[in-house]
Amino acid sequence: MPADPDAAVLVGFGGAVLGPVTQYTGLAAWTLGHIPTARRDVSAAVALSDRAGWRPWAAAARACLRALDDPEAPLPLGLRR
Repeated sequence: MPADPDAAVLVGFGGAVLGPVTQYTGLAAWTLGHIPTARRDVSAAVALSDRAGWRPWAAAARACLRALDDPEAPLPLGLRR
């Protein structure tokens, strides 16, 4: 994945936006136990989503941040612990 925190994942011919790349790199870092990296990347996903007006992606990233701090918080995107 690109190192650019403002990168986004686009699929097809502009038909789908799968959100900020940093959302996925943050989830990967979290899965590997790299919590500071996960927090940094997911925070970047919130920032990009807010700037782009992608409210659903911003909400998903914020839910990830809450779940990083609170193990009882629900995960977004159909994820399970």
